[in-house]
Amino acid sequence: GSTEDRAGFHAISGGPGLDSILKALPIAASDEMLDLGCGKAGAMLTMASYPFARVDGVEISGLLIDVARKNLNLMRIAKWELFHSDAAQFTDLDRYNFFYMYNPFPRIVTESVLKNMARSLERRRRKVTLIFYNSVDHDLILASGFRIEAEFQVETTCPAYVYSAGGISSPLPGFPIP
Repeated sequence: GSTEDRAGFHAISGGPGLDSILKALPIAASDEMLDLGCGKAGAMLTMASYPFARVDGVEISGLLIDVARKNLNLMRIAKWELFHSDAAQFTDLDRYNFFYMYNPFPRIVTESVLKNMARSLERRRRKVTLIFYNSVDHDLILASGFRIEAEFQVETTCPAYVYSAGGISSPLPGFPIP
């Protein structure tokens, strides 16, 4: 339901690896998570076992949205919403302070997502946490103003980084917003 220029290969990224990352993070009951490129909601199922106020997902493929909806309902997960959208065009980010990606799309889409995050931080200043599994665009994320908070080697070929940005004083310093 998508093309290579807008989306990457989908594989489940929930389970023990993501669980080990989430266990290390301070998650409050008021925090809201958005999974960008949520696929069949495998990561969302793992995230739902943490005290997030809600766990939402964005997915470009209508077929995968249908599967994700079935999976979330089957597991009786509460407080979620799925958005059928190209992540580069999804700008309703202001409510979220946690974001998750498992290398879901090409660099051009990641650039747009980061610019949308910067705009969101301009509108609503807050600290955001980005969990990026298999972060092939690590250099782009750092250039956008995110800072590395932690690195996890949960799979031998797939590092995961936890980044942070924002706060009261500065949204994404150094990241040009056209």
